[in-house]
Amino acid sequence: MKTLFILIIFLICGTTLAKSPKYVFFFIGDGMGVSHSEIAEYFVKKTQTKDNSSFAINHFPVVSIVKTYATNVDITDSGAAGTALATGHRTNYKHLSVTPNGERVKTIVEEAIKKGWSTGIITSTKITDATPAAYMGHHANRKKENNLAEQITESGVNFIAGGGLGHFIPRSMNGSLREDEKNLLELMSIKGYTLFTGMRGWEDFKTLSFLEKQNIFALFSYKKLPFVINQNESGPSLETIVDKAITCLSKHKKPFFIMVEGAKIDTAAHKNDLPTTIHETIAFNKAIQRAVEFYQEHKNETLIIVTTDHETGGLGLGHIKDEKNFNISPILKAKTTMVDSEHNEHMEYKGNKKEWFEKIDKYLGLLPFSKTEMKIIKNAMSYDDVYRTKSPLLKTWFQFTGALNASSRELGADAPYPRTSIAINRILSARANVYWTTYGHTASPVPLYAIGVGARLFSGVMANYEVGRKLAKIMGLDLSQL
Repeated sequence: MKTLFILIIFLICGTTLAKSPKYVFFFIGDGMGVSHSEIAEYFVKKTQTKDNSSFAINHFPVVSIVKTYATNVDITDSGAAGTALATGHRTNYKHLSVTPNGERVKTIVEEAIKKGWSTGIITSTKITDATPAAYMGHHANRKKENNLAEQITESGVNFIAGGGLGHFIPRSMNGSLREDEKNLLELMSIKGYTLFTGMRGWEDFKTLSFLEKQNIFALFSYKKLPFVINQNESGPSLETIVDKAITCLSKHKKPFFIMVEGAKIDTAAHKNDLPTTIHETIAFNKAIQRAVEFYQEHKNETLIIVTTDHETGGLGLGHIKDEKNFNISPILKAKTTMVDSEHNEHMEYKGNKKEWFEKIDKYLGLLPFSKTEMKIIKNAMSYDDVYRTKSPLLKTWFQFTGALNASSRELGADAPYPRTSIAINRILSARANVYWTTYGHTASPVPLYAIGVGARLFSGVMANYEVGRKLAKIMGLDLSQL
């Protein structure tokens, strides 16, 4: 009887212990709805002969639905959504880890550090952008990135990697995005971080072996990282960064929490750029796969969650009424993005029609255009000509001729500038039998995938702030108090 009693106690304790993971990976595919991952996986399956073309998330045992509403609006942004995931609190649009009244709330990372966890924050955009900053900073306006950069230097996070170097260097330095002479990069060095900056820093970073315990601060661009479609094989990749984070934080000999954001899925979807959206989603999946490999070696200690903050673009799979298949040919031909003026300014239409069409043919392979497509492009060019010159007289003329109104009808009045790029993106998507309903976010519920210790806790339909609360609970953290 005594032996049976001890066995029962052992089983109860064992079950309790098993519910607290030692290693937690939290992946956020910014803007990634079900359609984004579905068309990306379809593309991979059609272009690869390998057996591993299926995305890792398809094999996670828990698949759930998450609602993304903010406190004051139905269609959220990454600030309010990031806050919900990072703190377990719902808040207003553009707020960052503060209540609707502006009071600071605890974040999972802040509380994990207090409990002795090692932590890592990784993104493919600026580290000061809403999603990563929600774990390390607090502000009623997510756009106050210089202030958030200062908070990030005080966060105590062990491994920080992404872009946004411009917010950490003084105004007098090339590439700075600051309005003062504060050198936060120097401050991070004083705090004992090993620094890696720019593409030269990337070359050093990817060969780093982590023979000893280190804290890492790695920013590989002044703003966001280059889009995958524009990189060569040696460019910064989420997969490599996640791999280095695992190696680095394992040296700390503590439980660790790593948040990884695939940020540029959202950026590409905002501009309805299908090839870029697909390549960013594929890159995000590769990063997840690296965490899954770690999970395979630590199944009884690891939890992996993959979700998104909101859906972007209203991506619809099916555009042509009588066409029952997708067409990947225009996606395969695309060798560049039409989104990225920071890294890819040469693709922007600037008035020289002949030169621009030559580039479209060379880098996207879309020529020839149909009469309908050419009409859309010419109307968009007219709009961009006016926007670029900002001439009131020219604007009046084009309004009189109807070209500006035509562009608004065809692409939507809220179409971003330059509209010629947007027109190309819409035409390419239509040829692929895919369409977009908006250039912004939507209120569509988003998926959540989970595997590992405590994954079942995330089953069902839930609000985004509940995801944050459930994660905190399973990690033994208290986010209930402000």
